[in-house]
Amino acid sequence: MKYAVCYRGISYKENYFNEPGLKPYNVDFFECLESNTKYLINPLKEKGSDVDIFYHTYDSPKLGEYCYALNPVDVYLKEFNPNVKKYNFSNVAQLMIDSLEQIKRYQEENDISYDFIILTRFDIYLLNDFSEIYLPENCISVPTRNDDCFIAISGDLLDKAIEIYKENKNSCITHHMVYKFLENGIRYHAFYPNKPGDECGHKAPFWRLARVMFTPKGHNVKEYDLEDVYDETSNYYGFLYPSYTEYVRVPVE
Repeated sequence: MKYAVCYRGISYKENYFNEPGLKPYNVDFFECLESNTKYLINPLKEKGSDVDIFYHTYDSPKLGEYCYALNPVDVYLKEFNPNVKKYNFSNVAQLMIDSLEQIKRYQEENDISYDFIILTRFDIYLLNDFSEIYLPENCISVPTRNDDCFIAISGDLLDKAIEIYKENKNSCITHHMVYKFLENGIRYHAFYPNKPGDECGHKAPFWRLARVMFTPKGHNVKEYDLEDVYDETSNYYGFLYPSYTEYVRVPVE
């Protein structure tokens, strides 16, 4: 199997501010890089798959270190716009479109094709071995229903995914793109059952945002510690149930 793993968005930013009411915080891919190598990249390689890494990001003082760490086959740098704030979903959709088109160009230029394309972010900390997750063919797969942070796209649907994102980027938030795919007859699979608390991240079973765990105590972005994710008595415990072992369409109710 051949995988493309594309990290999109901000990889490093000091005192990042994008939402009124929240204090600025730091974004640093190094907070999540070890979990990505442990649970995503290395397990796939150990099972015999080829994994090509892509970065779709902004220039930063640490970009060279990030490139040294994962040796991406292709890096695309965008101009950072500080005026883009949280909930600008058309901007998020455009980032996803541009990332997928970056992979498509690389395929064409190198006369290769990927079996699966993983579109993810620099600031999410992984919790489970991705190589153990069931991925249906001819399908879009996500950890839980409205996830727009970690998406697995089978290679045969790359063009269709770009088309659907382009058609709906100004009319649909990226969390709800699932419904647009289903309307187009595209299968959309959930890694895990959709349980209360998953979509707000408190009990999400596959990944968590770095900022809610690693920002210093007392900061209003901080919600809990990584240790809480592994504590069975915690409200943030992340291992309540196993992943599916067959195709299960995401719930749409």
